[in-house]
Amino acid sequence: MKKPIVVFLIILVIIAITVVVVAAFNSNSIKRYLSEKKQKSTDNISVGGWTKVSSPVITDELRAVFDKAAGELTGMSYEPVAYLETQLVAGRNYLVLCKGTATVPDAKTYYSLVKIYERLDGSAEITSMTDSVIPAVVTEDIDGGWTVPDTPEVTAEAKKALENASKTLTGAEYRPVALLGTQVVSGNNYVIFCEMKATVPNGASDYAFVYVYEDLKGNAQITDTKQFNQPDTTPTRVDEEQTATTNEP
Repeated sequence: MKKPIVVFLIILVIIAITVVVVAAFNSNSIKRYLSEKKQKSTDNISVGGWTKVSSPVITDELRAVFDKAAGELTGMSYEPVAYLETQLVAGRNYLVLCKGTATVPDAKTYYSLVKIYERLDGSAEITSMTDSVIPAVVTEDIDGGWTVPDTPEVTAEAKKALENASKTLTGAEYRPVALLGTQVVSGNNYVIFCEMKATVPNGASDYAFVYVYEDLKGNAQITDTKQFNQPDTTPTRVDEEQTATTNEP
């Protein structure tokens, strides 16, 4: 009678040991998976240094952080347009291109660079605002007017136009970051926010607004460039016959 009981108890012990071993293995596997996933998510982010992001799209998560940071702001109203850079610190910093409008009657809208700090506890604040004098592109409900794209992702057409227009360019090179506006004329006009870098050893880089015209035959040229902090000048609109007219986005 005792023998079956002993055998039964041994089986129970074996089952218990098996359950503990499997649970430990699964726990370690889960921890390893989460660790690897976290590592992959930060592989391209330099801790302590600013890193260019791969997409300018304002995600729901970033918009939530932005809204939290801008919630008690007075005097200016900011609308996020393109996500530019991030920095891992004790929390995270964000650099965002925005449309900024003073909260006064008939105020015009200009582009601004806004830095946001998100703390580890989830709270956030705007740490700096750099306002430009570059008028923001707004949609015009008229034939030949400007259109603001639904997403700041640079389209293949805009990228190709910029590449063609830059073939004979010297002194600087442009990396397209965000598409801010398009305009259908006798061809197409584009406003592309770019990272501009001087083509000299250790050349400095800056952000710039690049205005590109592409005719119906695919020929393209840069009609104007504006570094972020430079004084405003009216961008040039060029049609197929190369006649210039005033064209302010």
